[in-house]
Amino acid sequence: MRFLYPTSKVRKTLAKIIEYMKKHTGEEPVADEEELRAWNGEFMKVDTITLYFLLNVSPPATLCSTLLLCSGKI
Repeated sequence: MRFLYPTSKVRKTLAKIIEYMKKHTGEEPVADEEELRAWNGEFMKVDTITLYFLLNVSPPATLCSTLLLCSGKI
């Protein structure tokens, strides 16, 4: 079975991952843990399809925290 993904969803998902990586790798540092927790909450306000795409790209070790964050949303 072959799945075709809409380009707009793939683009949106990659943009979300880049946004996440910038915030969590220090490129756009946060002041404290509470601010990061609030940012994570806002980050996860996505539709079900976007959540599905985020879960699919998260398994590499560098995105393990994204996988945990997405899993918590389910």
